Amino acid sequence: MSADDKIPASDISDALVRLRLQVGERPSEPAEQPQASTNKSKDGNPKSENLPIKTDLRLVEPAVFDPEDLTKAAGTVGALIDWISAASLYPNRPLALGAALVTVGTLIGQRVAGLTHGSTHLYVVGIGGSASGKQQGIDSAKEALNEIGAQDRIGAGDFRSSVALVNSLKKQSVFCSFIDEYGLVLQRIGNKGAGGYEYDVVSVLQQLWGLNWTYFNSPAAARENSQRIFAPAFSLLGLSVPEHFYGAVTLKQIAGGLLNRHLIIRGEDRPPLQNRADGSWKVPGELKRRLQALYQQWPKLTLEEILNKRPTICRSNR
Repeated sequence: MSADDKIPASDISDALVRLRLQVGERPSEPAEQPQASTNKSKDGNPKSENLPIKTDLRLVEPAVFDPEDLTKAAGTVGALIDWISAASLYPNRPLALGAALVTVGTLIGQRVAGLTHGSTHLYVVGIGGSASGKQQGIDSAKEALNEIGAQDRIGAGDFRSSVALVNSLKKQSVFCSFIDEYGLVLQRIGNKGAGGYEYDVVSVLQQLWGLNWTYFNSPAAARENSQRIFAPAFSLLGLSVPEHFYGAVTLKQIAGGLLNRHLIIRGEDRPPLQNRADGSWKVPGELKRRLQALYQQWPKLTLEEILNKRPTICRSNR
């Protein structure tokens, strides 16, 4: 991929920033930094080999957002929020934000690192009352992924056992699940009366969330060896009415370690009804182009590349 083909960092989102660490030799005398030579090349620019050495430099694009309304985001995340809201009978921008973050985070999974080398997979819970436009986020996210040929990134809408979740990861280590009535799902898997494999879903979800650029060792069984999966990036977008979600929070198994791994977004309970434009459900052409670029162009990073080369920054044109 040439430099001209790279996608601006603003197209990824403020929350998902590309990172590059340029590490050079440290000078023997900290107070004296190497000086740039006055020698110039034929084009009039300083010779690159004579430029000052940069040590531990983090190149980061400044955040772009509206502190009064965090749903007004830049780049592809912002474009997704706008489209989801325009396609909804009951536009609920906070819930659209959750769907946009999960969609973009899934498309760039295993390719992009945050400032602390964190991965881009997320567990997002969108909470809203009945008839508050919750379903639109799931429908639009699926439509966007299907439209760009990323069906492989869409996982099951529920997991009845930890084995089912792990088997899905063995086939595809980067994907997301869109789960309706997520509060009821949490109540089911967090209930002490649940079966062993179903109860173990909580443990697997906790492990997967905390893995960044390292291996997940799948559980071993009598007839199946453990399998190493590098940097698994499983995201989920769960939707729930308040009473079901907060009912699950009271369960010790959920509140003890899984709950704090979620990004909880409270949507509007009574968003206004709007008249949607004809064809508003279709992914806009420019948004589709951006999503296709995120899905197709980023090179997959190996463990060696992470440790030695570090993720490379995608610099802004601004």
